[in-house]
Order: sequence, then C-alpha cells, then structure tokens
Amino acid sequence: MRHLAVAALLALAALLFPRAASAAITCTVDNASDLNFGTLTLPVGAVTSTLNVTVSCRGNNNNDVGDSVLVCIGTNDGGNPRQMDRTAAPVRTLDYQIYTDSTYTQPANYTYNASATLTIASRNTPVTRIIPLYGRLAATQPNNPTPGTYNEPISAVWGYSTATNANCANNVAPATPNYSFTSRAVLQGSCLIAAQNLDFGTHTSLATARDAQANLTVTCTNGTAYTVKLNAGLNGTLPNRRMALNGTGPQTINYNLYTTAARNTIWGDGASGTSTVIGAGTGAGQGTPTAHTVYGRVPATPTFTAGSYTDTVTATVEY
Repeated sequence: MRHLAVAALLALAALLFPRAASAAITCTVDNASDLNFGTLTLPVGAVTSTLNVTVSCRGNNNNDVGDSVLVCIGTNDGGNPRQMDRTAAPVRTLDYQIYTDSTYTQPANYTYNASATLTIASRNTPVTRIIPLYGRLAATQPNNPTPGTYNEPISAVWGYSTATNANCANNVAPATPNYSFTSRAVLQGSCLIAAQNLDFGTHTSLATARDAQANLTVTCTNGTAYTVKLNAGLNGTLPNRRMALNGTGPQTINYNLYTTAARNTIWGDGASGTSTVIGAGTGAGQGTPTAHTVYGRVPATPTFTAGSYTDTVTATVEY
C-alpha cells in the first residue's frame, strides 16, 4: 500500500507544477518594414500607410507542441501626435500617428500594442506571423511643412508570453533587443489653383470702356515658387482676346486681362509682349491661399450685336 500511495503523490505533484516546456518557447522579430507614406503633394490630407512586423516563435521541446504564445508589438512613446522631421534646413515637421488598429483609434506605444497569438505546431519548426501597425498623417499640418524628405527613426518595443491569461498591457514583459523601423515621407513642392468668373455685367451700350475684376487663388507648399499664366482663350490670340456671341460667334467683341489695376500689362504666357505673375507658397500646413487679382477691360465698342458674349481662359500654375 505504501508503494501505491507514493505513486499517487507523484502524480499529484506533476499536476501542481507547470510544465517547463513553455519556458523553452522562444520568439524573435524577424523583420519590420518602414512606415512609408510615399511622395506627397497638396493637399496632404489624412494619408495612411501600413508597416508589417514579421515575428516567429519556436518550440524547442516536444512538450511545446500545441502551446500558444502571445506576441505583442508596440513602439516607443512618441507622443500624440508623433512628428517626422525634415532632414535639411529649415527644420520642419509632419504630424502623424501610429495605431494598433486599422480604424486609427488606439495609438501604439509601450502599453498599447498590436498582437497575435501563435500556436506551436511542431518542435523546432518556427511559426511565423505578420503583425501590422497602421500610420496616418494628421489631416491638418500646423507646422509649416516645406518640400523635402521627412523621417522619424523609431526604436520599438515588443514582448511575448506563454501564460494563459497573458495580455499586452499588464503582464507581457518587454523582450530584447528592441526592433527598429523608420517612418518616412517625401513632400513635393506643389500648388493648387482656382479662379472666379470675371463678369463685365449687362450694358445697353459699350460707348465707353467697361472694367471688371476677379480673383485667381494659388495655394502652394511653403516656400514653393510659382508662375501663373493665362492663355489666349477660345476666340482670340495673345495679345488680342475676344469674347464670342453665345460663346461661338461669329460676332465677337474685344477684351483683355491685365496684371495691374492700371490695365497696361496684359496677363498672358510671357510671349507676344504679355506678362506672367509670380509668387511663392506661404503659411502653415497645406499652405495659405494667395489671391491674385485679374483685371479685365472691354474697350469702347461703338457697334455690336446684342447678346451674351463669353470666352473661356485657362489659368495654369507652374512650380
């Protein structure tokens, strides 16, 4: 009977202590892609990107087969928002954040991690999983970004646990060494252009010249030089523009567009005696709109056919 009692006691002892096999499971970060937002132009907006972290876990003991391991992938605590710095003077930043989820609600850091559970299938055969992290640029950039290359090198934290109740926030100790990646973006110099219609109004006579003006708005990345050109329109040539009756003619009346209120410099493409307008992008974030006034004039026209006269002029910004 003593022999049977000893056997039962040994069996009980085996149940009371956890298997040492779980301690033989090891995990590594095999690769982490960069968080690359690519080449950006105006408007920057909430551009998104994904980085993939490849992890693998290996069971070094037959008893590890079937066991699960929780792997947690985080980052250093980079603040909210994080910032990528311009690599050349003047120093500028792009605001962004790295998230654990594709809905961009939980920033990743030391405590809040993306995770995956891997199950050991066989001894000494690594199980591999890709764990994504999600990046998004701030929709509004308050820090005067200037065209150039931006990046933030990141030393990121990670860890793993075979405990049954493991969770990334409370009981997964950081593993070493840290893994690293770089968040990067290239901001190109770019511009947007918008124009108002220029309306000379309704008149019963063109015995005297009729003037009008409208705004043409250019928005460029900070520091980007630009040139604004106007073409001849649909019905004339530079420097002789014409509006056509009902847009098609054949009756026309002369008019022109100018760079100044004095209306002595024709705004064109720089050829045939015309001039262009130049400027440079200013302001924070996606740039501050700059309004340029287009001054129009219909010269005195003693005789004309009554009706509606129009022309379409194309405005181009080169940068």
